[in-house]
Amino acid sequence: GFEQGREEGWRKGEAELQETLRRFQRIIEELEGFRKRVLSEMEEGMLELVMEVSRKVIRRELLSDKEAVLRTLREAASKLTDGDRVKIYLSPDDIEIVREHLAEILSHGLKGVELRADPHISPGGCFIETEFGHIDARVEGQLEAIEEGMRREG
Repeated sequence: GFEQGREEGWRKGEAELQETLRRFQRIIEELEGFRKRVLSEMEEGMLELVMEVSRKVIRRELLSDKEAVLRTLREAASKLTDGDRVKIYLSPDDIEIVREHLAEILSHGLKGVELRADPHISPGGCFIETEFGHIDARVEGQLEAIEEGMRREG
């Protein structure tokens, strides 16, 4: 009787220990899931903060660098075909400097250029419409592409 009671107590203790281990395992899994969620949320928050700071710094730089739009236009114009007729949408802040350099823009072989002020375009960027499509060289579009790339990598 004593031996049987001892074995029964041993089995009961082992069963309780196994149940306690299973509970600990579930708690560990829940904590790991919680840790991953917290890290993911922190990562997302950090990315948003970095992008917001980047937007502000870039916006400030572009407001002080009046020739930034000319560099953007040169880059975009290099993708155009000779003879294209284009409409260039620009920030109202950039229209005057682009008008002053219109001859240079036309020297890329463009047939005609129509400049249009668009308050939705930030200084330094532009959106070009051609007969065959468009080139989005807006600062916002470039930042969105960077952010999308960072999200894919993360």
